[in-house]
Amino acid sequence: TYLLLEYCPYELSKIVDDEVAKTKIDQTHIKCIMHQLFTGLCYLHENFVLHRDLTVTNILFTEIGVLKITDFSNCRMATEEKMTPNVVSRWYRAPELLFGATNYTSAIDIWYYLLIYYVFHPNICCCMQM
Repeated sequence: TYLLLEYCPYELSKIVDDEVAKTKIDQTHIKCIMHQLFTGLCYLHENFVLHRDLTVTNILFTEIGVLKITDFSNCRMATEEKMTPNVVSRWYRAPELLFGATNYTSAIDIWYYLLIYYVFHPNICCCMQM
């Protein structure tokens, strides 16, 4: 049995880490990236799926710039009653997970979404620096 997936040569973490590439990303591109990511998250949440590990390493792009959310190894159905609070790196955990919540909502994915937005705007708020 084989599983064929679309080729995605670009990873958001590599783009963000590359200072030259980062300076070439203008606000229009950032809006496009964030819109595609939000659309993908909406699709997941409408189908009761929590990603729970949304990071810049889990976002890939096709050659024409179509965003793909990857790594669903930590995802869970939002209908599950009890879930583990120990998902993703401690530095990226949503506040409710830091306090040990085991019944949380799609809000944790929105937290990760905002952290990804912050990667493009590191000077927004000094209180957000980790």
